[in-house]
Amino acid sequence: MGLVSTDYCLDKLKITKPKKSGDFLVSKVKCNDESITLQFPKGKYSSKSETGLQLPYGKSKYATELITFLENFNKSVVSIISENSVAWFGKNLQTSTVEGMNTFNKESINTFFKKNKGLIVTEIIDNKGRTLEYSDIVEELPMECILRLKYLVFSKTQWFFSWEVLSIKIIHKHKKMNEYLFLPDPESDDDSDSEPDQEYLHSFF
Repeated sequence: MGLVSTDYCLDKLKITKPKKSGDFLVSKVKCNDESITLQFPKGKYSSKSETGLQLPYGKSKYATELITFLENFNKSVVSIISENSVAWFGKNLQTSTVEGMNTFNKESINTFFKKNKGLIVTEIIDNKGRTLEYSDIVEELPMECILRLKYLVFSKTQWFFSWEVLSIKIIHKHKKMNEYLFLPDPESDDDSDSEPDQEYLHSFF
């Protein structure tokens, strides 16, 4: 985990033969015999459910780099699907046909939470490392997500990637404190050494 887009050599991409799973066919995708794991750009989600999150890429430099990587990744996947289409699906699918079945877009990515027996087990923390809950994922706060490519999924008319959210770091903004912890009394310009009021001392000790 922790690999970013530039760590992957797409020449080493391997896709397993699709297997039946309900109404779909699913494949595993590996690069250098490892799962593809990406850090998503910091930002806010565009939609949220108990299934997962829709995450906009945003406009940062890293977002642009990530989209470029995913475009190249998609091209490699298209090529592999087309080359293996007879063995996998019993018919020859041209590259243009496979491209037309792709659901990739440059605006956002759909993800799902990691679950165990129906419960969300995606790690959720804040920027101080404190453990949070699903309810702490709110629209107002930006987050950073680590995603892992779980499956390549085929339906009758399209194919898409199933991205699992391994961890979420929610970014809490902390208000800046004044340069000085104790401020002078605004009602007095007296710099004399007179004794402070005892009532104020008791509020500290």
